Amino acid sequence: MNKQEININVEQQYRTRYLEDVLTQPQALRGLIKDNGTIQVSMDKWGDEWEETGKPLIVFTGMGASLFAAEIAQSYLSQNGVFSLVLPTSDLVDRLSSIPKDAFLIAISQSGESIEMRELVDILGPRRLYAVTRVPVSFLAQSAHDVVLLDLLPDLSVAIKTYTGTLSLLMLFAARLVEGKDNKMSERILQAADIIEDQLPAWESEAVNLANKMGRPKYTSFLGRGIDQYSARGAALLFKEGAKLAAEASCGGQFRHGAVEVVDSEHFTIYFVPPNTDRRYKRVKASVEELLNLAGRVVTVGTNVPIQQNEKYLSHLSVRDTEDPIIAAIAGIVPVQLLTAYLAKLAGLEAGEFRNTTPVINHDA
Repeated sequence: MNKQEININVEQQYRTRYLEDVLTQPQALRGLIKDNGTIQVSMDKWGDEWEETGKPLIVFTGMGASLFAAEIAQSYLSQNGVFSLVLPTSDLVDRLSSIPKDAFLIAISQSGESIEMRELVDILGPRRLYAVTRVPVSFLAQSAHDVVLLDLLPDLSVAIKTYTGTLSLLMLFAARLVEGKDNKMSERILQAADIIEDQLPAWESEAVNLANKMGRPKYTSFLGRGIDQYSARGAALLFKEGAKLAAEASCGGQFRHGAVEVVDSEHFTIYFVPPNTDRRYKRVKASVEELLNLAGRVVTVGTNVPIQQNEKYLSHLSVRDTEDPIIAAIAGIVPVQLLTAYLAKLAGLEAGEFRNTTPVINHDA
């Protein structure tokens, strides 16, 4: 492990474009909810059309961070009796013929200009396509039956506030289907914004300390169960895209079936832990204990610390003041965003700068 010291005093406002995107998320989420009443109107309209057409199968599609945000919404819907699917757009274009003709298709793309989205539109025929995008003049926005605009300033590097914003918007739609027009999802999103704002200083300080302990890890596994496994997928993408570090994501239970063989003295696990009131908590606690008996090291993210920390249990990134899994999913990615920035700095990188591609959130997301 190439461990280096970080000589950064966070009070000196060490900042990059990436970090500015991370730190402005509370304001962005509040703006999305408080200043944009048209989003809720659109979500209600989509819900009405879904009900009027017989509550058909919902199919979310996107790529990258957009896909992982959709997976969290899909998990919430499934837990509440609304059947839905999530497919990468690159797969959907090959499998569209197997999707029911009346399916409620929702395409998510920050730019609205990806190659995959163009291919999908080309083969849709008479099917309706609902779109979530940031760019009103984009190909996707112009081609869709109806569009909801993600009214956020673009991220300056990888998807940061566009990820939490997309997740929030999709949860507004999901709550409309499950709980009706009088749902409280807007209030839950605003609570997530408050939690993020309150805990940002502590998270950033701990990100500096934790980066010192981790150095540049050879390999990191992000784990979670239930809805948390999709947060893990988004976090693994951040490590790869933002810090140029090898990482994978898995369901915690699935990891035990073979993948655990990658654990050695240079391996790190970052485990998303549900509240101790959640039925999955005991299984996650047992998984963390098992991992600590192996050669690698462990970090946890979530409301509750599952076991007493020790020299191999490096840190718990606490998401305080909530037992709500949706609020935790919106807020819990933020400490990992910060950790990504400081792990990138260890290698002299600016988190989110691209070396092999262009910024897909602007051109091909």
